Amino acid sequence: MASIVIVFFIFYWSPLQAATLYSKVWLSGTQQGELPPWFHHFQYTSMLLVHFNCALNPFLYAVLSKDFRRSLFRVVRCKVTRQSGRPNLTIEFEWHHIKSDVNPADSLSRDLCAEDLIGNKLWWCGPELLYIDTNFSNNQDFFMY
Repeated sequence: MASIVIVFFIFYWSPLQAATLYSKVWLSGTQQGELPPWFHHFQYTSMLLVHFNCALNPFLYAVLSKDFRRSLFRVVRCKVTRQSGRPNLTIEFEWHHIKSDVNPADSLSRDLCAEDLIGNKLWWCGPELLYIDTNFSNNQDFFMY
């Protein structure tokens, strides 16, 4: 992994280092400080390569990491791993729909006016099944199947 990152580093940074050496060392000793016309384009392109390398490095490290690849494949395959310590709260519970005539929420959707709501025992106290038995299988009159 490290060798691949080093190869990319050398490839993207060497043009900028060559441009710096050319402008500071070779050119200053031979000419009077004038840069050739192609140099500005070369320096600009080498700066783009350096910025591209800086943007590419996190992706290189991520793709070359085994942990990242393993996690990415799990996400792509939509494989969900369940933690063994988490309890399943709905294993021994049956879900039922409550009948409309004992459902307090249905009272308001059935044109109940404000005056009738004040005296509505179902709205204020809830259905009788809340007070009877916690074993819902004994209260068949309240549920729809």
